[in-house]
Amino acid sequence: MISLIIITYNRAADCLALLQNLATLAHKHLLSELVLLNNASTTDYQIVTNWLAQHPTTLPVQYIESNENLGVTRGRNKAIGFATGDILVFLDDDAELAPTDALLHIEKAF
Repeated sequence: MISLIIITYNRAADCLALLQNLATLAHKHLLSELVLLNNASTTDYQIVTNWLAQHPTTLPVQYIESNENLGVTRGRNKAIGFATGDILVFLDDDAELAPTDALLHIEKAF
């Protein structure tokens, strides 16, 4: 199973676009969860949390808010502690995956 790990900071609109992209992925049965760590953003993430609340079954998401900005490396390390998948994939919050086969290609690589 795959855990997608995303660290986000002050890019709520990009993060929302990524979540909407991930919601269209095929082969979601390969996805253990999406771990989304808000790295102490100073901007409002209500559009992200609202989308997550309105789409609770679209993606299995663990949304974590850090009290301090951990930076990318420490943020990823913290997020790993919440991941349950055998395969950990780190995405930037402005990334986009090919909806039809991205998860399948990731799984095949392992």
